Amino acid sequence: MKKNFFFSGLTHITTVLTGYFSFFIYARFFSVYEFGILSYCIALSMILGVFVDYGYNTKLPIDISKDVSGITRITFKAFYCKLSLSIIVIILISGITIFEAGNKETQILIVFVAAKIFYILGKTFLSAYRAINRFDVESKYNTLNNILLIFLVTLVLLKLPSLFYISLAYLVSRLIFLAFSAYRFVIDFGYCLSIPKLKNEHIEMIPYASQGIIAILFSNVDTVILKELIDPISFGLHQAGTKYVAATIVFFGVIYDVLTPKLANLYISNKSKFKRYLRTSNRTIFLIGASTALLIYFFREDLVILSFGLDFEPLEEFMWLFSILIFLRFFGLMYNICLTVTGHQKERSTYLFYSLIILITLQLSLGTAYGIIGILLSRIAANFILFSAESIFIKRKLGSFFL
Repeated sequence: MKKNFFFSGLTHITTVLTGYFSFFIYARFFSVYEFGILSYCIALSMILGVFVDYGYNTKLPIDISKDVSGITRITFKAFYCKLSLSIIVIILISGITIFEAGNKETQILIVFVAAKIFYILGKTFLSAYRAINRFDVESKYNTLNNILLIFLVTLVLLKLPSLFYISLAYLVSRLIFLAFSAYRFVIDFGYCLSIPKLKNEHIEMIPYASQGIIAILFSNVDTVILKELIDPISFGLHQAGTKYVAATIVFFGVIYDVLTPKLANLYISNKSKFKRYLRTSNRTIFLIGASTALLIYFFREDLVILSFGLDFEPLEEFMWLFSILIFLRFFGLMYNICLTVTGHQKERSTYLFYSLIILITLQLSLGTAYGIIGILLSRIAANFILFSAESIFIKRKLGSFFL
């Protein structure tokens, strides 16, 4: 278990540090406006990327842990499913190219989407290693890919500092990541050319896919809405603030990767131990979240200047709201995992969907009236409603809030 935590932690730490380092550099090479455009394109590519992933990042390790001997068949089934969805996304973005051929922002977005697709296809093969406790394999390939990305981004910024060439750096690194990940899996487990019935597979995965798609919309919809409501400079400031919220992924990713298989097995084999383990984990994460939020708030001035430079100093005004949002994300983490391992994906998706509707409604009204503050207050309210609903459901099903 400790070894898994270490390698999963290394994977997510290097990923987040790569992102943090990249944006740290972008903030110094590009204007606040260009920084906002770059963040906007990356956010939209993430939304389309989750459609391609289709929930397999969550379900694949669970399926393999139940049938380790079928690791090749199960993994390639997921790969072919993602590949078919990738083709659909490529057709869609090709259509966008026809209508907006001269739009540089659209061109940058398309390259980022292609890079995200390559990355998600590559992760299919590495996710399989998680189910057999080979977190070291995933860690190694992710770390090497992140190092390559930093090298390419640095090279571009020194030679050809433009948003389009930055997107090409992502594309090249992700393509190499896919090639090496697939090669390693085939060497270890072989390959499977039998293509499953994609229609049946797509239908079976709907609960997991819908949760992932709604979740990414829930996390990024304010980026889409806010871009149309406020001036480009304010939008760039908001996008910088969201990077602190996104940085919590390093912790969430480690916990999710390691605890999901562990809790899934305990739920099947020993429910009393499952509840004890869940309570202990939830309390620990609650305390870590509170401490993190307080540290970010009290050191907000130094943090903003160190992270993004003096041009982003006005961001300090909104850091108290970002701190509250970060705490709420920690608060809801174990409830999300609990709903997953207990097979309540449908309920999770339902709560997310209604929270998304509430979020969009609030942001369209409060965002129009109060700008960034209205957007952040809307997100805090929607997160509070979501996690309250999830915790109440778990209390009804398992008899405790696990606090």
